[in-house]
Amino acid sequence: MEEYLEIAKRIIELRTTKNHPILMQEGLKVCKDYFSGLPVFFKDYEHEGVKSLLILNVDTLSPEVLMLGHIDVADGDDELFKFKIEGDRLYGRGTSDMKAFVASNLYVMKQLLVDGYKGSIGCLIVTDEEDGGFNGTRYMVDEIGLRPKIVLVPDDGDNINTIVTASKYILSIKFNAKGISAHGNRPWDGINALDLLLETYQNLKKNFSIYENGRKPEDNWINTINLGVMKGGYAANEVPAIATMNIDIRLVPSTTKEEMIDLIIKSLVTNVDFEIVAEAKPTIVDTNDKNFLRYCSLIKEKTNNEVLYKRSGGGTDARYFSNSGTTIIIHQGDCGDAQGENEYVNLKSIKQLTDIQMEFIKSIN
Repeated sequence: MEEYLEIAKRIIELRTTKNHPILMQEGLKVCKDYFSGLPVFFKDYEHEGVKSLLILNVDTLSPEVLMLGHIDVADGDDELFKFKIEGDRLYGRGTSDMKAFVASNLYVMKQLLVDGYKGSIGCLIVTDEEDGGFNGTRYMVDEIGLRPKIVLVPDDGDNINTIVTASKYILSIKFNAKGISAHGNRPWDGINALDLLLETYQNLKKNFSIYENGRKPEDNWINTINLGVMKGGYAANEVPAIATMNIDIRLVPSTTKEEMIDLIIKSLVTNVDFEIVAEAKPTIVDTNDKNFLRYCSLIKEKTNNEVLYKRSGGGTDARYFSNSGTTIIIHQGDCGDAQGENEYVNLKSIKQLTDIQMEFIKSIN
């Protein structure tokens, strides 16, 4: 595992957030340097300022296997970007989501090539997954024409025995409110734009009452809503005339996008409108696909446990391969607290994951 830890350390300790583009580029260079001396092709892409790196052993946009990962992470305190091992866990920002697994992708591909692997394999490393992947993976699939036979995505699974079979439809909505400004000591002379947004939000939230008041649902396969950002006003003693809020909505297939838009419209109060900032279609995995089933059999063999299927409330860039005829496999090692203070990955499970992936890739040929 020494070589794996070396590359993981170099990636994890870089502050690869969207407001540090130079460090993001340095992260891609680290990935390139790892293959120094090996007969591989490096393809650099950029779209709307977002950089991506495709590493291939055969010069093709249709490799038999593509290993997908992202090095962009949420920002945080300096302490979070320190590489730390305690017991059998590796800690650091992005270990779970998903730098530790970018490192395992690179490690697997390199070991296969060193061992003389003759099939076509590639690693795609993108830098905008946390922002929706529109200028990274989506661009590569829809505009460049990347069409792998199989894509391995070590993201969103949380457990070495769990494989993701479905994800939700994601809607990112921005609401805009226009009120009337006034002095804070006479609020009745104005209309508070923030109040208009809060009233709209409460109207909309009534449609998500299953987990109100902090109640944890028995199954996360439900519609969810989260108010993440609200902005308005310049001072506490001023009634704000303009305000905005950003809401994240995630839908299971029983609710369509059109039905949700209708609920949003019905929730609006006077002088509030909305716009869709971003959306992501769900990922639906074909669980009868022969390659998917072969991979599942290897999970069971290598871990001596039954394979669990997971319908995820999260999302990955795997969504962009859903309609391309590609076999999608979303599976990672034991990990947790993504974007939290104690984000970690279990090192034993990384070894299991790399064993599973290498044997699976070899079996294709």
